[in-house]
Amino acid sequence: MRSIAAAEKFRTDGILKYKTGGRALEIGPWRGVICSNMKNAGFAVTAIEMDANCVRFLRDQLGVEAIQSTDPAAAMQNLKPGFDVIIAWHSLEHLPHPWLVIERAAQLLAPGGILLPALPNPDSFEFSVVKARWMHLDAPHHLHLLPI
Repeated sequence: MRSIAAAEKFRTDGILKYKTGGRALEIGPWRGVICSNMKNAGFAVTAIEMDANCVRFLRDQLGVEAIQSTDPAAAMQNLKPGFDVIIAWHSLEHLPHPWLVIERAAQLLAPGGILLPALPNPDSFEFSVVKARWMHLDAPHHLHLLPI
C-alpha cells in the first residue's frame, strides 16, 4: 500500500503546500491512498466509506478513524467541526445529494481550512471531443456530473 500511495502523492501535494498537519476528513477513500498520504504527513485522518471491507482496512492497516456509511452527509452531522482539510476525490458524483455533502463539509471546516473536491468536468475539452464515449459518464455509477 505504501508504494501505491507514494506513487499517487500528487493528489495531496497541493494541500501540503498550505497545511502541514491537523485534522483531515476524506469522503469515499476508495483504496485509502489519500488517507495514507495524509496520515504520513502528520494529519489525524477520519474517513467516511460505504464498503465494510474498506473500512476495516482503513482502521486495521492504516490506523485511520473510519466510519461506515452510505450517507456521508448524515455521518458528517456526528463529527466535531474543526477539520483543516476535507477531501472528496471522485466521490461526490456517486452520491444522491452531493450539494448536501459540500454544505456539511463547509460547516465542518476550521477557519482557513481547505475543501478539495475532485470531480469529472462535463465542461471539459475532453468531453466536448469524445461526447458519449467520455469515460467519466460512467452510468449508472455516476449519479451527477457537476460542472466546474
